Amino acid sequence: MTIATFANEIKTLGIPVAYGVFEEAQKPPYMLYDMDEHDSVFADNITYAEGEHYRLELYTQYRDLKLEKAIKELLTKNEIPYEMTGSYLSDEKLRETVFYFSL
Repeated sequence: MTIATFANEIKTLGIPVAYGVFEEAQKPPYMLYDMDEHDSVFADNITYAEGEHYRLELYTQYRDLKLEKAIKELLTKNEIPYEMTGSYLSDEKLRETVFYFSL
C-alpha cells in the first residue's frame, strides 16, 4: 500500500485528516499523519530495500474508544500492523492517540 492509498482509506472515517499539518485550526476530533522515519538496506553502494514508518495522530477532547476501534479495524483490514500509544496534552487540553505503522 502506498501512502496515497492509505490517505484515501483513512478519509473514509469521516473526520478531518491532513498530512503533516492543517493550514487552519481544527476542532477535535481530527487526525494528522506523517512519515516518522525512513530505513534503507544497502550494500556494495546500492540500496536494496527501503521502508517508511509513519504515525497517525488522533486528537480528541476525550478518549474516543469507538473511533480508535474504527482506526484499528481499518489498519487490520488493510493488513497494516501497528503499535499504539496515548497521552493527554495538558497545554491543548486534548487527548492524543498515536498509531505507528510501516508501509
